[in-house]
Amino acid sequence: MKKLCLTLILLLSTTLAFAEMSGDEIVREVDDKMDRTGSLSKLEMKVYRNNKLRKTYEMLMKSEGDEKILIDFLYPPRNKGEKYLKVDDSMWIYRPKINKVIRISGRSSFSGSDFSNTDILSVRLDKDYYSKLLGTEQYKEVEAYKLELTARSEEVTYAKIIYWVDKEKLIPLKRDFYTISGHLLKTLVLERQSDLFDEMPDTFIMSSVLEKDKTSVMKFLNYKGNQSFPVETFRQSSLKKNR
Repeated sequence: MKKLCLTLILLLSTTLAFAEMSGDEIVREVDDKMDRTGSLSKLEMKVYRNNKLRKTYEMLMKSEGDEKILIDFLYPPRNKGEKYLKVDDSMWIYRPKINKVIRISGRSSFSGSDFSNTDILSVRLDKDYYSKLLGTEQYKEVEAYKLELTARSEEVTYAKIIYWVDKEKLIPLKRDFYTISGHLLKTLVLERQSDLFDEMPDTFIMSSVLEKDKTSVMKFLNYKGNQSFPVETFRQSSLKKNR
């Protein structure tokens, strides 16, 4: 009887431990850890085609959470002064050569890269997706949660995401993006290549599945938290100023 009771206690403890966090809770906590509210960052993006470096960009990103993000291109010279702005669910690009502000879709390519505008300008997943915990599995020698994220509406860029998260540290590892027809579209690998965010990733590698040998790498070069910006920073009407 004692042995049976002990077995039942162990089974119950295991079940409770596994049930400690739901899929939605895991994604929300990871989003919180990735949140760059009130920050100023310098980013580098490299675009590879046929395994060769084709383009290199440098940009500044100002952020007030996921609702207000401004990206200002510094390099190369032909893109200098180009700006991307997200406010709530709306996105715009300012093109200095024609001095125009154009509304853009989240599904469109971010400056010709393999990232979509949503990938760069919408940093939280919890508000756009329902998350279901599928279980755990090994990912590069790390025990990881495997989650299935399904879009809350048809307006969301990806219909489904399969997401791997380090079970112990709740660090994002990989995302597979699927079309509404169920085809794998792109894969994002998240890596830590510096101590900029402690254990959290600072480098994001997006690879196309439909078109081979197409990869883009976004990396944080530096980061300043606890920043505040003037109200006009995130106004559409301000994009043409100081060009």
